[in-house]
Amino acid sequence: ILEKGQLIGIFTERDLLNRVIAKRLDPDTATLAQVMTADPRTIAADKPLAHALVMMDEGGYRHVPVMDNGKAVGMVSARDALGAELIEFENELERREHLTEIML
Repeated sequence: ILEKGQLIGIFTERDLLNRVIAKRLDPDTATLAQVMTADPRTIAADKPLAHALVMMDEGGYRHVPVMDNGKAVGMVSARDALGAELIEFENELERREHLTEIML
């Protein structure tokens, strides 16, 4: 999400699940400013993919905006590097954890 050419946030499926659905917000009225991940960590376009994966692992997130000379040029995700099967396994673990939290 850009404001005046500056990256101010990202909105991912995890944000949708945790900040909209889990909190029972109405997606028709909730604004991105309310539910986005503000001021995300970014990576330079000339950095290796492995560096982005380390950032994701250490930060506990799955998406990193790619910047080139201060401009957002893309997004790298764990799915890009790790494959859909591993991500689906992680999603299933998160769903189970979320259900456990709800039931307590």
